[in-house]
Amino acid sequence: MPLTKANWVPNEELAVGKGATIQQFFAAVDGDRFEINVAPWGEGQLVVNGREIARTAEAKDRRQAFSTLKQAAERYVRGDPVDLTGNGKIRLIPAVKAKLLQGKKGLVVGIANERSIAWGCAAAFRAFGADLAVTYLDDKTRKHVDPLACELEAKIVMPLDARVPGQMEASFLVNLFKFVAWPRTTETATICFLQPSQVQSRLEFGLSTHQKWAQLKDRTLVVKLLSDPKDAVNARCQILYLDSHTAERLWPFPVPNAVLTASNGKDFAYHGGMIQFVWDAADTYRIAINTDNVTRSGLVVSGALGTLADRVDDARFSH
Repeated sequence: MPLTKANWVPNEELAVGKGATIQQFFAAVDGDRFEINVAPWGEGQLVVNGREIARTAEAKDRRQAFSTLKQAAERYVRGDPVDLTGNGKIRLIPAVKAKLLQGKKGLVVGIANERSIAWGCAAAFRAFGADLAVTYLDDKTRKHVDPLACELEAKIVMPLDARVPGQMEASFLVNLFKFVAWPRTTETATICFLQPSQVQSRLEFGLSTHQKWAQLKDRTLVVKLLSDPKDAVNARCQILYLDSHTAERLWPFPVPNAVLTASNGKDFAYHGGMIQFVWDAADTYRIAINTDNVTRSGLVVSGALGTLADRVDDARFSH
């Protein structure tokens, strides 16, 4: 059957129509499986039996990209030269007229390479003006994700396996040492807990197995379990983390200066805390930071973290 008469079937697992990112279409001819992937900004790729045959970056939109690649597929079936493998320099971040997401912040999880659906979403978000943080699964995927993170101008790039409880908070706690300045420089970076938790467990695991995400370039990461909040000074804690149960039971309590408090407890950042990890009802993840409380403690937060976190204050409880 000629490919011109083949039925191109859309991948129903991906969003289609206005607002979609990457769209995918399949066709089968004489045992060969054809696949066309197109993006809203005019990039596209033709794959036959898992091998890239052609790509384009010069179409004005997805329809033109699909038409161009469909014609390339027809030439391929006829045995004619395709000659689209170098058609234009691929634009990793598309050009758009309106920055509809200017001032918005996002965390993109699941980027593996430039063909990932997550990458298509991230590129579109950035094109429309959003500030992004991105994660990679492990060291094998990092080499593919790092160049893409540079294109996104991502302020935070860190490893994350979201399937593991406590991993997200543990990774963020380690990364806080890159974005927060303490009054005194020390050779250690100390994170303290008031009771055992999944986050503490993940940090201990990262240290004991020498995971790269649990290492800092210029300091040694240390995890300590305290029996009393007053021990934070003698333990030289720089970050004190309270899980939601501990925060609900003990917070608020006096905290020494130069100790950054963090928790996933409800309204922690609005009620005297500094950093709050928030899971919203829509199963979205975000960070809230109370910059007033951070400043009063003698700490300085870099602009990168301030850009990505939601700035809050104690006003919710002032009345």
